[in-house]
Amino acid sequence: MKKIGVLARPEKHDERLYWCINGEIKQVIMEYGYLPYLIYPIHLNDELNEEDCNILKEQLKECSGVILQGGSEIYGYDRYVCSYLYEHDIPTLGICLGMQTMAGGKLDRMDDEKIKNHYDQKDAKHAHENWIQPGTKLFEIVEEVKIPVNSRHHDYVLDTDLFVSSYSKDGIIEAIEDVHKKFYIGVQWHPESMIAYDKVSKKLFDAFFQVIGGQNETKTNSAYCEGEDTFRK
Repeated sequence: MKKIGVLARPEKHDERLYWCINGEIKQVIMEYGYLPYLIYPIHLNDELNEEDCNILKEQLKECSGVILQGGSEIYGYDRYVCSYLYEHDIPTLGICLGMQTMAGGKLDRMDDEKIKNHYDQKDAKHAHENWIQPGTKLFEIVEEVKIPVNSRHHDYVLDTDLFVSSYSKDGIIEAIEDVHKKFYIGVQWHPESMIAYDKVSKKLFDAFFQVIGGQNETKTNSAYCEGEDTFRK
């Protein structure tokens, strides 16, 4: 069974550090017939030494693709992993903080007006609409110029060297990509939370897993039910 790496996020509880995976992302990976594989560093130091890099490298070599999940802060290991994935053309899907890391980590805090659209509605199925740039890989996948998305972020990408494939109405960068890679796409929203009721989210994951495992395998293993609001349990 092919492994899909998920870059772990650090969480502290009772003074103990835990390395975590988003349960919805884990479920999506398993429903598509792949094995979730948690990637984690030795520590949270911003500077990585050779041993730190080698440990991450050995984990990444196990992965057929990687999902960079959401979180609250970008660390040194995030930057190294992003650089390795890009250099070795490993299929990569970045979500929220993962997308911000792919973009280069040049972030700023949104003002109060933008917060209303992008964070205050974090529990809504659809918080706002995004415009997709025609001619991009993302447009090729979703086949829509305008899509509704959820939103849970209060920081936003200021600038990036990657191609911006989607903006929100208020000018926030919502998706980035490199068309020269097999699959290197980052989105600011959370498709893992929408896949049960949103066809665009399913199309995005379909495209990611098709690159990794081939079209027939992905369609067979996908557990999304057309017309139903749930994955099969």
